[in-house]
Amino acid sequence: MGVPRILIVGAGLTGSAIACRLAHAPVSLTCWDKAKVPGGRMTTKVFGADQVDIGPKYISRKTGDKEDMLFNELITMNVIEPVTYDLDNSHEDNTNVSSKVDTNENSNKEGMDLVGHYNSCWLQPNSDQDHAILMKPENYVTTQGSQSIVNYFFERSGTVPQTGMFLNELNSVPSDSGDEKTLCWQAVNSERNISQLFDAVIFTIPVPQFMGTDSAVGRPLGSYLSLLQENTDIFKKLEQVSYHSSFTLALFYDKLFKHMESLHESEVKYFVKNKMIKYVSVKPSANKTAEDCGTITIHSHRTWADKNTHLSKAEAGQLIYQEFKNLVSSKAGSSNLPDPVHMICHKWRYSQTRRPYPGSPGAVTLLQNPLFIGAGDSYTISNVGGCLSSAEIVEQLLKQRF
Repeated sequence: MGVPRILIVGAGLTGSAIACRLAHAPVSLTCWDKAKVPGGRMTTKVFGADQVDIGPKYISRKTGDKEDMLFNELITMNVIEPVTYDLDNSHEDNTNVSSKVDTNENSNKEGMDLVGHYNSCWLQPNSDQDHAILMKPENYVTTQGSQSIVNYFFERSGTVPQTGMFLNELNSVPSDSGDEKTLCWQAVNSERNISQLFDAVIFTIPVPQFMGTDSAVGRPLGSYLSLLQENTDIFKKLEQVSYHSSFTLALFYDKLFKHMESLHESEVKYFVKNKMIKYVSVKPSANKTAEDCGTITIHSHRTWADKNTHLSKAEAGQLIYQEFKNLVSSKAGSSNLPDPVHMICHKWRYSQTRRPYPGSPGAVTLLQNPLFIGAGDSYTISNVGGCLSSAEIVEQLLKQRF
């Protein structure tokens, strides 16, 4: 066999981290992603001079988490930086919610509401609902938008992701190596009439997406699924993987209006009792003074999103915007909320892992011949640390094989 040809499906955080870890490995790497730009759930949207992260707000690492060289490199290279504003005063003020930091790792987390970046922070209302506890680990934000993390890893890897490349089919075929017992993968993109052979394929896309658990829309065709079904144990474990959904609404404004100063001062505000809106973050415009607004990003509660996955982006965006107007107006005693100059609503059908692959192994060899590896947050926790750990395990699995 010559240099192993490896296809990474998905140019998000895990895919880019895998490419980075394999930068100097004796392999030929290709990365396909159906989106127009790399990033996945770390995508940053741009309008004019302003940008918003439509994925997670925070990048968190809990005390005691395993050190990861890529995470540390992000800090060293100033791709991410520690949170400098006070999260402890970020709760909804009209519900008499105050907060305090609880650093006790042994605190009871049952019934907590997950906040911050995925599952790394917990907001725990007391039984009397008078205040909440924010269990806050090391929180970081990106200096140039969350997508910059993915871009950094791909630049470091030397691999240029091929975007707009939906994997229409993935079939097992005889290898072109001359070994009759060895199989390889034939990956097909119909739109560009591309068919390529690979010795290994790594899926970083959510398991329910490629399994067609919720819908066959967006699922690649081909023999890979029937081959997976032959291993009953693995297939049953894959069927157990499930995800929460979420919606993100980004509003772009010309200037900060008076009754939103409290939001602007804290930069992020959680609405503990609201059933639709989880938190709102405010970012000053790049072209204006500190008093001007720029962007407001509204993140939905996952419980509300899970019940409303049937909504289109436009429908959900209008509902969330109206609820936001009601919240702001109730605080200000006025209904005169200025309309934004631009709105973007994004629907995350697969936002956070609800139930990962049993045992949370980080990555799994789903098939040996041809080699097929599952990676990403489907096999671990939905945070940056989980995805980086998954990439490390993929590297180990490939070293064992090649």
